Amino acid sequence: MQKFNPFDRVLIRPTANHVWSADFYDRCDKLYNNHIAISGATVEDTDILPYTEETKHLHNTVGEFTVWEPKKGEPILVKDDGDTHWTLRIFVEMCNRHFATTTEPETSCYSALWDQAKPYTNPFKE
Repeated sequence: MQKFNPFDRVLIRPTANHVWSADFYDRCDKLYNNHIAISGATVEDTDILPYTEETKHLHNTVGEFTVWEPKKGEPILVKDDGDTHWTLRIFVEMCNRHFATTTEPETSCYSALWDQAKPYTNPFKE
């Protein structure tokens, strides 16, 4: 069963075919193996997620959470734990749980390894 703390930000839904809603976590009902949100909603383990950068896109949608995995040649935003700014790079491969990237689209050798990555969305795309 997933573990949450009181007042953690979460996404919940009554069942798999309902919309994900934002809420705060209240407590675990150990008798019925359910989670209870501040709003009073009671949900099963499959219908609650922590509200994070990786899950926030689900808010007000219907669907399952899937982990994003970059594809070779895809532009991605990357940074290391100590960095405050994201850097645009081309994804090459995963290397020991780090994102291997390059600045050149057609190269197979990488120029850097990064701790964190997220999808790049072109702000100028129509």
